[in-house]
Amino acid sequence: MKILLVHNFYGSSAPSGENQVFKNEKKMLEENGHDVITYVTHSDELRNAGVIGKIKGGLLTPWNPQSIKKIRKIVYNFEPQIAHVHNTFPLISPSVFVGLSDVKTALTFHNYRYFCPNGIPMRNGKLCTKCMDRGTTIYALKHGCYRKSRLASVPLVAASGIIKSKKILQNYVQGYIVFSEFQKTKLIQQGLDEERIYIKPNFNEVQSTYDNFDNREDKVVFVGRLSEEKGINDLLIAWQKLENSGIKLEIIGDGNDLGQYVMMSKKSKSIKFLGKLSHSETQLHISKAKLLVVPSRWYEGFPMVLTEAFANGTPVAVSNLGPLPEIVKSAKGAVFENSNPNSLYNSLNTLLNDDKLLRLMSISGRDYYLKNLTKEQNYKSLMRIYDAL
Repeated sequence: MKILLVHNFYGSSAPSGENQVFKNEKKMLEENGHDVITYVTHSDELRNAGVIGKIKGGLLTPWNPQSIKKIRKIVYNFEPQIAHVHNTFPLISPSVFVGLSDVKTALTFHNYRYFCPNGIPMRNGKLCTKCMDRGTTIYALKHGCYRKSRLASVPLVAASGIIKSKKILQNYVQGYIVFSEFQKTKLIQQGLDEERIYIKPNFNEVQSTYDNFDNREDKVVFVGRLSEEKGINDLLIAWQKLENSGIKLEIIGDGNDLGQYVMMSKKSKSIKFLGKLSHSETQLHISKAKLLVVPSRWYEGFPMVLTEAFANGTPVAVSNLGPLPEIVKSAKGAVFENSNPNSLYNSLNTLLNDDKLLRLMSISGRDYYLKNLTKEQNYKSLMRIYDAL
């Protein structure tokens, strides 16, 4: 099968699960004998250009005519049977779907940017779904949701308006790929056809170091972008009560808020910020931990770190927001109230004092991974979706 993959890579300075999913699926398709070609852009191109880059991004985010020309040229020369789009923000833009009008097209919803200009349904540190609930993104402009700036929000609001007015998703996309029932429900609420929505969780090609749980170190790990929506603030507050427990907290990742969190924890002797690590180094830390915590304050998709934890038999504790409880249910993961440090502390304290329970969670998570999240399972699911388009 000839397959065209489309993706705008986010900046290299911050970890991105979307970038990793794109790379994983490309490799998986090639390993299974498919003829794969890509149309990709990189946000680093804009960031490295300074002010000029910001202006260029603002102009091209709503509609990039060059994307139509470039993608049509690829389609003409390559003649793909399937086009699979991942991220179009900011350089590719929604215009790419028009350029793919002669190709059966699938779109993976890694976030909610088509309906929420911020991509992350949050405002002032709290969940906000006003634009999604009311069917208009004007509120994002009113509140300056993207980067806390009305000016920066204009291109994204314009892009959402074009998508809605031209019915881009309805007219040019044959299949919508989501990670959970929760996400599927949200898309239906946005007017997308339920019959064209397919659930396919992420996979991760993990070199698992799964071992007897008794060999684990007395530590908890967090892996991800260090920013408000990830709930790091809640975790650090909750951890104050665990400071003298003998358990260590390792925080892996980077982000704009790193300095703020380091300052919050400067008196702690049990918290260690490891920064951005390689994939193999991150896996090693996850595999040695007694627990991985995901305290998100926003609607996640399917965090790659969960697949990594399940593969390594590392128990998980997640906030009760969006699809997270649904994802960890079969793996016997623990759930606590989002944006509530006390609930998070109670959950961590209970788990870390019950090795028998953690051992059972470890076995369940590993079993869930082997049955549902391997590359082999994912390939079968993706082929069924492509065949249905």
